[in-house]
Amino acid sequence: MAELLRLTVSDDVRTLAPPAPVLDPATAAVLDRAVADARAQAYAEGEAAGRRAAAAAATQVAGRLEALLQETLAQRDAARTADLALAAELASEVLAATPPTPALDLLDRAREAAALLDDDPLEVRLHPDDHAALAGAPLDARLRLSADPAVARGDARLVGTWGGAEVTRAALLQAVTALRVESGL
Repeated sequence: MAELLRLTVSDDVRTLAPPAPVLDPATAAVLDRAVADARAQAYAEGEAAGRRAAAAAATQVAGRLEALLQETLAQRDAARTADLALAAELASEVLAATPPTPALDLLDRAREAAALLDDDPLEVRLHPDDHAALAGAPLDARLRLSADPAVARGDARLVGTWGGAEVTRAALLQAVTALRVESGL
């Protein structure tokens, strides 16, 4: 049988030491294998628990980031909407303070708009002052000028059988604002 306790005596110190284990090779191999299996199982369980904890933490962080992103996007959209409203208000005030487009320039703009419309003839409604200023101007055969007091000076409305166009400062402002909203600027 193996030695249980051994006493080593030296001249000045007395110590008790555990005996050196004495295992036969088969038992030592079984014991080593059991220790290795226990160590591997503990490592695998620890790794799986760590992965679960890391996945839960990552999911929590991703949720927080998503909430922050949505909040940031909402703030950006609110700021953009406020900026566009302010810009539209300022542009409206600037347009209201600027003099109207001269009649001949207005006629050129009406011709450009008419070129985009597939309609013949087109009635070009103008403010009476603009209509009077264009009395002797050369016209395209498909354009018919008419005075309309409802149209502001410097603006024109093209009306055809199938469609029309607003050649007004307000329509220009609306188009620019819509373009900025669509493009996300």
